Amino acid sequence: MKNYEDIDEHIAQFPEEAQTILERIRKVVRDMAPDAKEAISCGMPTFRLNGDPLHLAAYEHQIGPCPGA
Repeated sequence: MKNYEDIDEHIAQFPEEAQTILERIRKVVRDMAPDAKEAISCGMPTFRLNGDPLHLAAYEHQIGPCPGA
């Protein structure tokens, strides 16, 4: 698993169509939770709000949220 510096670097590895979808999801999270902090955790883009993580899992044919504990 590659260690990404930030969410931008992680998104950049995907084909253009997937990047567009990931950026849309990122915007929705930012719009709904503007105070959420972005990070890479468990190798995935992660948004933390009040300590609670929301991971964004992205694979070749699948993109989806993964709530953390």
